[in-house]
Amino acid sequence: NDLSLADFKGKVIILDFWATWCPPCRQEIPHFIELQKEYADQGLQIIGVALDKDGWDVVTPFMEQQNINYPIVLLTDPSAYDAYQNLLEPGQRGSIPFTFIVDKEGNVVEKFVGYRDKAIFEEIVKPLF
Repeated sequence: NDLSLADFKGKVIILDFWATWCPPCRQEIPHFIELQKEYADQGLQIIGVALDKDGWDVVTPFMEQQNINYPIVLLTDPSAYDAYQNLLEPGQRGSIPFTFIVDKEGNVVEKFVGYRDKAIFEEIVKPLF
């Protein structure tokens, strides 16, 4: 199914671009599962954007193995990938994971490239509820 950020208007969103083969991505996913569990009632929505070239054949088993409790979409449109990459600093482009935190009004309030600990995400999203 298609997913639009507009579907989550009024929620704080952590939009995480990742791949199953990426060690730092895999390291962050348990944090996102915990954050979704702990803060969904306060208006947090995690959305994962899988970048795997092998598509659902590798993403679906990984999601099941990890018990991912938030929606995952498969990025298949290169122009969408480019649009998000263009929000990053030139020296950061091409690295994963990269993650955006979006406030309830749809504004990107923070962006990260590379692994971040759960506490970093908590510190940023909690004041946005």
